[in-house]
Amino acid sequence: VQGDGSTGSAKPETWSNKADFAKRMNEQVAKLAALEKAAIEGGAAKAGPLIQTSLDCRSCHENYRVPKK
Repeated sequence: VQGDGSTGSAKPETWSNKADFAKRMNEQVAKLAALEKAAIEGGAAKAGPLIQTSLDCRSCHENYRVPKK
């Protein structure tokens, strides 16, 4: 649902820059899939190095989420 940021946590830029937002989301999904695969195949030893980059949500939140008060 598109909004102006008053009823949810998405900034208006989420919708006006939809292609960039979608690109970032797809990149995040791919990182999480790689993390899951590494964890299944090699456990914590293999997944550990991927955790920090796979769980970095800031690239979207800084641009597309209304800051929490």
